[in-house]
Amino acid sequence: MPDVIAGISIRHCCDKHDPALFVSFDMGVFDKANVAFAHCLWDAGLWWFALPALFAVSTVELLLYWLGPKGKMGKMKR
Repeated sequence: MPDVIAGISIRHCCDKHDPALFVSFDMGVFDKANVAFAHCLWDAGLWWFALPALFAVSTVELLLYWLGPKGKMGKMKR
């Protein structure tokens, strides 16, 4: 995601969310990080973008955990 949306910086939201994506192998941890990301966007004044962003990061999560290197399918490919 870009660092600025509609003139509002969301870098601080990404900085809190990204470690869960890169470090965790626990889907529950990442789910909580996604919701916290959406809350951060809302609090930053991007209430209209919070739900679409939650959908986007959750979709990426599913792909990473289902097909990617963190999921069962990714482990089978190794």
